[in-house]
Amino acid sequence: MDLHPIKTEEDLANELFQLVERAKMGGLKGGHIEAIDSIIEIINQEHTIIDPTEFASKDSQPITGSAELRDSYRMNVNREAVAIIKEQRLHMNITDVSTTGFGLYSEDEAPHGENIYLEINGIDGMDIFSCMICYCGAKNDGFHVGLRVLKKLPRL
Repeated sequence: MDLHPIKTEEDLANELFQLVERAKMGGLKGGHIEAIDSIIEIINQEHTIIDPTEFASKDSQPITGSAELRDSYRMNVNREAVAIIKEQRLHMNITDVSTTGFGLYSEDEAPHGENIYLEINGIDGMDIFSCMICYCGAKNDGFHVGLRVLKKLPRL
């Protein structure tokens, strides 16, 4: 086993997250796994500010109109992501991103108020965000989901 020192709370949260994911892939579930998920959320209580332009493509544009009433800059994007909610992995499409969260389109309904992880593949690795579902409403044979980013976890 390759052990290395854990020097920050972010490192601890990342290690716990990876352990829980491996346990879930092995079929473990129940109260102990949920308890560890809760511990990870407590470690990740500080909110992270993100840069929407990191997720932009050449087609991306700032969103205007009603978005101007929001408290943060918002950009239209089109990226795939995987949301991990309890033991479920849901494939979603990111439709917009702001400094505080993501707007997504999903074929599956997402439970309001749940904490989730959002995995986004990048050119040089995978970004993982600890988020809370703050909105889920029906839209075009699917659902529009709003996530508030709690913490960006270290890259895998």
